[in-house]
Amino acid sequence: MRAADDPVAYVHGVLVKSFLSDRRRKSSHELPTAAVPDRGIADAVPTERAALLAALAELAPIDRAVVVLRF
Repeated sequence: MRAADDPVAYVHGVLVKSFLSDRRRKSSHELPTAAVPDRGIADAVPTERAALLAALAELAPIDRAVVVLRF
């Protein structure tokens, strides 16, 4: 801060960047819960699962990771 030409502007910039960084981290639509709901598929068809696994096997490792982690 001593090297800054205008200490007030420096502090203002630090506060604004800190505020914006904090706002980016916390999503306004996320709510904490006591337990994560179970989202399993009750009636999974074995042939569809086999087709899904075959399609995933054709993807490159990085693409497969993106799909698996997304869904």
